[in-house]
Amino acid sequence: MIDTGTPTHAQLVADSIGEAPSASLHVSLPADADAPEYACEMTAALLGHVRGAETVKKNALLIVSELARNVVMHAYELGEPGPLVMDLALTAATLTILVSDEGRGTGVSSPEAGSGVGWKLVAELSQDFTIIQRGEGGTLVQARLNLR
Repeated sequence: MIDTGTPTHAQLVADSIGEAPSASLHVSLPADADAPEYACEMTAALLGHVRGAETVKKNALLIVSELARNVVMHAYELGEPGPLVMDLALTAATLTILVSDEGRGTGVSSPEAGSGVGWKLVAELSQDFTIIQRGEGGTLVQARLNLR
């Protein structure tokens, strides 16, 4: 594949948190009807040992669910699911969520440009929200939540 200068998940996580995560998760799964639930279960497991921050945990689950649903509903042709990749990086102060696909892209580069409520919800619940249309196809979305 040709390198288009698009950062990898690992590069984005390292750049965005500026420190080694205390816990992290990388999962790639088919973008099918079960993906949002599985992604939420994995997120809940990672956040299970975080004390307090119940609102942040709920917001994280809503964000992961919404981003995974967007991939399932919009990234690929019906009946031809491709991969949904999710990375979570947890530090003492933040949770960084990255979700990507190799689909047709959204044509959206900011939450304000989206036609649905999903992007706006993610933007509202997170402290930082970025949408990257990948040159080789697909979309990468990053959301960061402060745990304090």
